[in-house]
Amino acid sequence: MRSQRIKALWFFRGLWLLIAIANPWDLLARHSNPVNMVLQTLGWSLWAIGAIGIFAVLPAGLTAIRLITPMMFVASVAALPHALSHDLSLLLTFFAIFITALCEIALLLPSINNSMVQGGAYGNENRLALRTPVPYLVPAVVTWALTAASTIGAPLLLASKQWIIGGGVAVIALGLLSVVPQRMHRLSRRWLVIVPSGIVIHDHLVLAETMMLTTSNIADVVLSDTPATEADLTGGVFGSRLIITLRESEKVVISAMTMKLLKSSQGLHVQSFAIAPSSPTHSLQQIQNRISRSTNE
Repeated sequence: MRSQRIKALWFFRGLWLLIAIANPWDLLARHSNPVNMVLQTLGWSLWAIGAIGIFAVLPAGLTAIRLITPMMFVASVAALPHALSHDLSLLLTFFAIFITALCEIALLLPSINNSMVQGGAYGNENRLALRTPVPYLVPAVVTWALTAASTIGAPLLLASKQWIIGGGVAVIALGLLSVVPQRMHRLSRRWLVIVPSGIVIHDHLVLAETMMLTTSNIADVVLSDTPATEADLTGGVFGSRLIITLRESEKVVISAMTMKLLKSSQGLHVQSFAIAPSSPTHSLQQIQNRISRSTNE
């Protein structure tokens, strides 16, 4: 699995370098000199931030590329109308669209997400990313769209001497930038951790407090495609999940979002519960291996 993570990460790094060759922000630079300069400055700055995030391999880097990659794709698509009337740039535009779309798809790979969250791990722990809760998907997309539009739109409006509108959009952009990246980073700081003594569920969207379990209290772990009677700590994720059954019930303190989903109080005593790692089969194997080693010890 480690080799798969490394290969996936280098594949994504290669795609990111190809974005620099495609240079979608330069394809958009068909306006006045000040606007063109702003487009190229923004484009290279965002690309550089993304490159640092990818090569640094940290959860913060995952947040950065999740925010920046869709901007690159939108820029490539926005360049298409002009490229259709200029044969020389048409092929490069399609190449930019293809590469940025591949980057979007690659970000869905568990190997890349696991590599990025593992980069911030402490000592002998194995972090495995959790899938994003469904209730957060639409708000996250809308918030991203508003932040990206205002952040890019403000300097472009100011460069085209639209002072009043540009100033208003800049205020909005600054307000969003002071809040949104931090909120989005919470989506990247959600993981299942395999530690020598057991497992830890670090998920402050679903849980109000980190959940820690020793291997001696884990009776069974199975893979399931449908929810049953267990406590749903996935945040409302569809598809495969891990069902963890305990020998003795544990108290779990859940977040306000989970309280609404489960229609329950903040403190729960659970005998079994579900979580949704991005790679459920691999996560199941890791937990089973940890229990097996603990038993042999």
